[in-house]
Amino acid sequence: MSKLLSLAEAVALVLEEDGEEINILPPEEDQALTDEENIDDNLLEDCSEGQDAEQILPRDVCGRVEVADKLDTDERPTVSQGNDTGSEGNNKKRMKKAPAKKVSWKKCKNTKVFPQKNKINQLEEDYPNLCSLSPGEMFLKLFNNDIQKLLVQETLRYAHEKCNNPKFTFDTRDLLDFIGIFILSGYHKLPREDMYWERSDDVAVPVVSRRMSRNRFREIKRYFHAADNNNLNKTDKMSKVRPMIEATNKSLQQFGIFCEHLSIDECMVPYFGHHSCKMFIRGKPIRFGYKLWCLCSSTGYPYKFDVYCGKSLEGSNTDDALGTRVVEQLMSCVNDTSAHEIFFDNFFTSHDLMLRLQEHNTRATGTARDNRLLKCPLPESNSFKKTKRGTYEYFSDGNILAVKWNDNRPVTVVTNYDKIDPVVYVERWSVTERKKIRVQQPNMIQSYNKFMGGVHLMDRFVVQYRPSIRSKKWYFPILFQMFNMLRIAAWLIHREVSDTKLDQLEFTRSVVRFLFSEAPARNPSLAGPSGHHVHMKMQMEHVSVSSTKQGRCRYCKKNTRMMCSGCNVLLHTGCLKMYHEA
Repeated sequence: MSKLLSLAEAVALVLEEDGEEINILPPEEDQALTDEENIDDNLLEDCSEGQDAEQILPRDVCGRVEVADKLDTDERPTVSQGNDTGSEGNNKKRMKKAPAKKVSWKKCKNTKVFPQKNKINQLEEDYPNLCSLSPGEMFLKLFNNDIQKLLVQETLRYAHEKCNNPKFTFDTRDLLDFIGIFILSGYHKLPREDMYWERSDDVAVPVVSRRMSRNRFREIKRYFHAADNNNLNKTDKMSKVRPMIEATNKSLQQFGIFCEHLSIDECMVPYFGHHSCKMFIRGKPIRFGYKLWCLCSSTGYPYKFDVYCGKSLEGSNTDDALGTRVVEQLMSCVNDTSAHEIFFDNFFTSHDLMLRLQEHNTRATGTARDNRLLKCPLPESNSFKKTKRGTYEYFSDGNILAVKWNDNRPVTVVTNYDKIDPVVYVERWSVTERKKIRVQQPNMIQSYNKFMGGVHLMDRFVVQYRPSIRSKKWYFPILFQMFNMLRIAAWLIHREVSDTKLDQLEFTRSVVRFLFSEAPARNPSLAGPSGHHVHMKMQMEHVSVSSTKQGRCRYCKKNTRMMCSGCNVLLHTGCLKMYHEA
């Protein structure tokens, strides 16, 4: 673990050496954290995900920077305090390895025999009223009254108490319009936020200006809040969004865990500002941002998630590995674990985790790192990759089955319930023969490939229509990640129970139209970028232009320097429409 003074030095070390992650540590307690970044909103949109790190790195961070090596820190030897009798006579830390468990591996295919699976919830049978809901109603079923009440209450509290603005008003109708504009910006993207209120034909979006004025939108975005600042947990870095995280998880689980195959993995929420939970992970499509642990179905439905806030704060009173703690935390929402199968990658998999899940009758399969299998006598990867494609080796201790299979490269898969047989055949491209060939594949690996990608599928759905409007506040990306997850969950349920199989774009557009149709539209002013043209002929012939001399307005009789280009009479810009309609 290397501690540096600047983010640029940390990125350089990660790129030059073999580091994996950058963690920005929080500042000292006497340094106050602010909600907003000191940067223009439009500049936030210029930080695209494909830019080089040097182009988007901030000059400094609010705390220290820590670089984690590829070796998982939870696998490192434990540290104990001791006195060193060396020449310096100072106290130093001695590294002691925890005693390794002894496991008897044998050349067999045996695993523990699980009892028969229990029946899981069926949406069509348990919730028949879902079939008749429209896309907008389905979204509000998940974006429910509890979430709406929380956001309205905390936004008003923040505006009245913290910002000393008692005149600010905000209700559920304003909230739905506000959320609708953000969701609309996901599929109707414009380069700048102000363009949604412009009158120019090339960027005009009349539905936005009819719902809410630009100043009103900015005012709500300034005060938008999800927690009481007077009762924040100082040990929780996500305390400003913790109530919303809990409410979202509760809403996602209201129908139970209705999918048999589940997967656990990480996903990234893009963020380029300053926060101690922001991470840099090389090789990811989104390198800068917040890391989320997610539990999803094989179809991409999110059941539970949490924001990664650092290993030191999660499970500090236990010796369990980080991956084990994450799996147990996410699986705590599953009441009947014997009815499901869980899949995860090599970050989480260990022999100890597989045994724990087996004790709770939880069927699990995951790829694994060789150094986590307690000296399993599987062949070394460097020598095994020279074998024929499709070759596999296996060992079992009677409970856990470990299989190494040679595909494009050797991969190790561990399971506590699945089997190798029946061996299936898959097609792979052969470079030497320049054609597709059939390669044998163990059955457990085929199941892993089929059901593991739920989190990646959900993340892909979110990325397709992520809102383009940004904010200076550090917690906005997390809040709108939650709104997007609720939208994706509503869409997946609607596809499952409804006869009309809408794609994500059509469903999202239906949700926006529903949110905007709950109340009558406002009449935008002609002055400013939110105004609309009265009529096409008036737009072409009667427009307000500057006058060479000052005089009285023909309509209101007050002084003005503006005139109508078609009538050549002095008129205020706001009086132009009323004069021609009189």
